[in-house]
Amino acid sequence: MKSGTVYLFTCLLLTACTAGTIRQGPLTPVASVEPTFTPVASVAPTELTPTNSASVEPSRVPLPTSALTERIAFTSDRDGDKNIYVIETDGTNQRRLTDDPYSDWSPAWSLDGRLAFYSNRDEGRYEIYVVEADGSSLQELDVCGMSPVWSSDGRSVLFACPGGTLWEICIMRSDGSDRRSLITLNLDHNQWWKQFSLSPDGRSIALSYMDFQSGNFEIFIMDVDGSNRRNLTENSASDVHPTWSPDGRYIAFASNRDGNFEIYVVDVDGSNLRNLTQHPADDTTPAWSPW
Repeated sequence: MKSGTVYLFTCLLLTACTAGTIRQGPLTPVASVEPTFTPVASVAPTELTPTNSASVEPSRVPLPTSALTERIAFTSDRDGDKNIYVIETDGTNQRRLTDDPYSDWSPAWSLDGRLAFYSNRDEGRYEIYVVEADGSSLQELDVCGMSPVWSSDGRSVLFACPGGTLWEICIMRSDGSDRRSLITLNLDHNQWWKQFSLSPDGRSIALSYMDFQSGNFEIFIMDVDGSNRRNLTENSASDVHPTWSPDGRYIAFASNRDGNFEIYVVDVDGSNLRNLTQHPADDTTPAWSPW
């Protein structure tokens, strides 16, 4: 697998690719299906390492850590439409990045300060977009997919796609070419799940999906091969859209445990939970900046 490949979830058969909304409510569990990861092809560790410690394409320069404060990008409908917002990790300086009457979801930072996200602004079809940190230079990749995650070299992205009857994690170049399957999840299309995130060392995955015992969405952490799975949140509310901090110590996620969806941060051992946004509108799909 080339390091210049973009990882994205391909949604060639996904209903959400043609629908105008994303399902947020509870779903009917499918009996006796346990989530597992099935590698489709061998993957070098560097190809699964997220955007924290690798070079980016020659035409892009990583932003200096000293020049920027850590930020979290997220989706909110606080101004009527679901757009991308940015907030400092101390809860200050909230601002809107995109402004579109359609829905923009799941922002993901690159090392050089760009954001990838998916949106139904193209006639209701969910596709992957890339935009600068100030909201300029919007680029449509013309690939139907969801929940993008940048690779370590800044040239590639992971994204969600259905493969046959099961979900898959797919890979493609940043221009949308060379799209192919990487990992198969043993979750069928009725088991809706809410974004995944790779740990900074590329060894673990945080994933939100429906827990059959509780009947609600929980956040689980597991090895990239699906082993050593543990429930991070264990709450009666819906906990979705996990994202690792650049140092691997925390996970930001969205939860409606206080009535509406807010952005929370928790230690990777499940302790020290705090509400970051505290806003009456729904705030979802956080993305931790890598600098």
